[in-house]
Amino acid sequence: MMMTRKLLPLLLVFLLIFGSLGSSLALAAQNASLDFEVKPLQDSGYLIDPETEVAVVDINANVIPKGIAGDGTRQTPIDVVFVFDTSGSMVLNMKNGSSDKDKFIKAKESAKSAIDKFGESAIVGDRFAFVPFEIDVGSVTEFNSSDTTKSGIKTHLNSIKSSIDKLKAKGGTNYYAALSKANELFGSSSNPKYVIFLTDGRPETYENYLSTTISGEFPKMEKVTKKGEKWSSKKYPVNGANVTLSRNKNNDEITFDYNGNTYLFGRGDIDYAYARVAASNLAAKGAKLYSVGFGSDGDVDMNFLNELSNLTGAFAVKGEKSNIISILESITNTIIKQSIRDIKVKVKIKDPSFPGNVSLNGGAVIDESDPNYAVLNFDDIQYEDGKTPSPSGVKSFSLNIDEPGIYTFSDVKLSYTDLSNELKEFYGVPFTVTVVKNKSIGMIFDADIYEIDVDSKSVPTRNLINEVKPKNEGDEVPKEITWTSSDENVATVSGGIVTPKGIGVTEIKITSIDEMGTPIEATTTIKVNVVIHGISFDAPTYQYNAPVDMVPKVIFEQTAPEDFTLTDTQKRKALQWGPADSDIVKIENGNVTRKGEASGFQIITVKLKEPHPTNDYYKIRPSAKTEASALIKVDGTSKKIEQPKAQW
Repeated sequence: MMMTRKLLPLLLVFLLIFGSLGSSLALAAQNASLDFEVKPLQDSGYLIDPETEVAVVDINANVIPKGIAGDGTRQTPIDVVFVFDTSGSMVLNMKNGSSDKDKFIKAKESAKSAIDKFGESAIVGDRFAFVPFEIDVGSVTEFNSSDTTKSGIKTHLNSIKSSIDKLKAKGGTNYYAALSKANELFGSSSNPKYVIFLTDGRPETYENYLSTTISGEFPKMEKVTKKGEKWSSKKYPVNGANVTLSRNKNNDEITFDYNGNTYLFGRGDIDYAYARVAASNLAAKGAKLYSVGFGSDGDVDMNFLNELSNLTGAFAVKGEKSNIISILESITNTIIKQSIRDIKVKVKIKDPSFPGNVSLNGGAVIDESDPNYAVLNFDDIQYEDGKTPSPSGVKSFSLNIDEPGIYTFSDVKLSYTDLSNELKEFYGVPFTVTVVKNKSIGMIFDADIYEIDVDSKSVPTRNLINEVKPKNEGDEVPKEITWTSSDENVATVSGGIVTPKGIGVTEIKITSIDEMGTPIEATTTIKVNVVIHGISFDAPTYQYNAPVDMVPKVIFEQTAPEDFTLTDTQKRKALQWGPADSDIVKIENGNVTRKGEASGFQIITVKLKEPHPTNDYYKIRPSAKTEASALIKVDGTSKKIEQPKAQW
């Protein structure tokens, strides 16, 4: 009995301590939250460009994690669509066009490994779907129901793995159809949404598109005279419109017709344009697009995949056979961790109090539910036990403003789904920008480009001070001017004196303030060339033993310092080789290979081409020797050929 009396107080203390600890952990989980700030790159000094008739205002947004999570268990159900490229290139080595069936096998293994990871961490409410694609979408595995048990989810994921095993590689690469199908599958789900997009090629569908749904703001064609038309400087809202994009092959303009007007979507490749539409629609729905470029650099456009993923607040990564499994597992781990999700910064850009029209220029999307808002999507922020995550970094977008005045953006807010799967939304600090008409005097250079030819050990300089003129006759150029060079490896500039440092081109920019206090600027281009005195081979004869690159054996004679030497690539481009036809050797771009079993002597010639005025960085001295020749000796298989004098 005495022992029991002594233990009771200890037991009470134990319960109090651990009960308190449990409450603290719960409180810690509740303390995991986000703060944010949105502000312009600069508050004032935004000029309306006289050519585009708008000022471009850059806006930075930063999301800051706060607090810690006491429990690392994910509570929020997720929707995940696997989008898997089955085009014909998935069984090819795109560097040389040879067969590579192991590539497709590795891609399948990586997808199945990621699926196993999702199965291990699944919670009730998780949904998974699978979209294989080539020129068309293949056999789709749709989402399991939201009330599927954990074991049911694993069974569903196993069916996706079985579908992957049956895939065959063929056809083209239709980004738009695949990503649009993923968007369609999401429907009106309130779960955080993710697309894992694995592809080994660029979008290529032979421009076989129908209509699509787009939202955004676009210039439209306006009449300026009875016969003349041009694209408007102002952008007009188009929300949820069903249109067909078309490309003008003469100028690469991509346009669409809507409500009797023609709008400019952009310029370039129409396959890329439709892919951008699909990614924008995913972003508007809040879906994250994690892109994996699987294959050679020349075939996968990683810059484009990054553009698509960044639009949704996610990222793209390059994968190869050696690491594709670990890359998909890493993306999976990012998705399944306990995270604050669906992070959006919203800025109201349509306000009747504004002096002029504000439109979205780029970097964000228009809110699908309310076109008055620009939406900037952020990647999920993962919380680990007892740790506050680091900020994910600043993201930017830009606005077009067409009238001068003071613009106060008072409706700025952050929304996200917290660790308890609750939607949070709160307002941030308003910000103001000032836009002014460009009434400055303006400055220009006398020429768009200046060339400096280096032909001695003493490098010449170029004085540009007297090349700067006012735009309007009678005005004066400001006395205080700041000079900068965009590439100081090509040339530096100080006080208007340009000093070459290497061959190439650089932009020289001058900035100043006019009498009204308005920033003004002008630019010109400096092109630095090396003067070539002649070319020769480093030997009169060569013995052929194996395929040989002759470009390094050509001497480019110059008196300029070594910093002004052409690169091997530039040298190769500058040379023309002969003979065009030979029974003994084949010469392609300086590379010499033997023709069959032929033997004998072959004189090869090389000629220095006339430089292209903009793309080449050399000049030829008038007295230069621009041709050279050498003898290549190719032995037969049965005997060696003697030197020319001894045998011939």
